[in-house]
Amino acid sequence: MSMMVVKCLAYLVALLLLLLNYGANGHRVSRKVLDYEKQFKLLQKTSVTTIKNEYGDIYDCVDFYKQPAFDHPLLANHTFHPEMKPSSFALKEERTISKEREILSNNMKSRGKGCPTGTIPIKRMSKDDFIKMKRFTEDYTSRTRSNDFENHFAVLQTTPNPSKKIYHGAKGIFTYHDPKVSDSQYTLGGLTIMNGDDTIKAGWMGGSSHCFNMLCSGFVNVNKEAPIDDVLEPMSKRWGKIYGIKLSIFKDPKDGNWWLVIGTENTIQGFWPGKIFNGLANSATFVSFGGEAYGPVDQPLPPIGSGYKGIASPDDAAYVLGVTVLDENLKEDYNPVETETYTDDPQYTVTDYGWSNRYGRIMFYGGTTPV
Repeated sequence: MSMMVVKCLAYLVALLLLLLNYGANGHRVSRKVLDYEKQFKLLQKTSVTTIKNEYGDIYDCVDFYKQPAFDHPLLANHTFHPEMKPSSFALKEERTISKEREILSNNMKSRGKGCPTGTIPIKRMSKDDFIKMKRFTEDYTSRTRSNDFENHFAVLQTTPNPSKKIYHGAKGIFTYHDPKVSDSQYTLGGLTIMNGDDTIKAGWMGGSSHCFNMLCSGFVNVNKEAPIDDVLEPMSKRWGKIYGIKLSIFKDPKDGNWWLVIGTENTIQGFWPGKIFNGLANSATFVSFGGEAYGPVDQPLPPIGSGYKGIASPDDAAYVLGVTVLDENLKEDYNPVETETYTDDPQYTVTDYGWSNRYGRIMFYGGTTPV
């Protein structure tokens, strides 16, 4: 069968899997549509001003206290405020990245002006696009938990162990790419932290359904300068310059919130409140680095990473530099040993390159569709 292929921009995403199907289970399709329309109306927050980027995306600068995160019932009586920061900033500055490797870090600097103080940027969306997004994210939840044949992975992950090792954070520098996907596929590269049914992710995403982030209640944005679903640019090119973004997630030991910090300048983006979790209210039991993708079974396998196999070739494959996990004291383990590589299909490849004095722990991942 013929398949339309689209070239996609890479967007930064923050995903809370716990909340994706909130409030919709057990309803008939017609009832779901009504629920979606009700949710869409709730998202229509009063905008102080708007910002339009060069790609035509419009962002509304919304009062901090009116962002969708606070529509979550467990956050009804929150005490959060726009100036919030982690109580303990354990993340150290990254090692200097050598110029000859041309690994550059996108620090999420706002292009032009940001939003006014006391507001945060939220991407504007039509009702039809919102309903499409909600259906996609609910399908994503069920697919991820059922381990069906439409979801694919190429990751370096922590291994189960009898000592029940726990984690309070992880970080790395992730190269980002724009492989070709069909309009019913997506591809994602980044960091995943889990405990039981609780999952949080941060990374880059390409595909027609990239709108997680601020449209699902749960993630609290405190950065008025840059939206969580900003376009990442410039883009990595095979045999050319390769670009990456540093992503760090860690649990605040004082208030239990899971913070997302971006870029080598450690820019604070926001947090997932600890009070909305069950398993992650305590700690994480699983961490993974790398890529995942989705594609219907009647289509060719979707690309992961750059689309090229994850052999140890920085000119071809997507990769992660400085693979790091954090323990309950926020002590950084720059070379974790309780790890394993995992792919669900032999057409995807993961290479655990190991330790480098210059770049720390390195892993390569990817395959399979030509780009």
